[in-house]
Amino acid sequence: MEKSSFFNSVKGDRKYSAEDWTDYFGSIIGNGVFPEPSTGLQVEKHSGMRIKIQPGKAWINSYFYTPRPWYHLPWLQPAALRTG
Repeated sequence: MEKSSFFNSVKGDRKYSAEDWTDYFGSIIGNGVFPEPSTGLQVEKHSGMRIKIQPGKAWINSYFYTPRPWYHLPWLQPAALRTG
């Protein structure tokens, strides 16, 4: 099947899905972390069982990713170490 895109809609005749866009961008942008800022998405030890992810942006399997600013992520203790 032939397919072409992206063209302006004429009376609603052209509708594009997220999949159409991921197919397009996936053909020109590979997976990775954007280089600016240089600390983008760095993972740092925070406190206890938590890590801190620095602000940044990435492209993962044709999708854009950016975490919340100063994202803190808790780690669960392994089941073998839990009591009770």
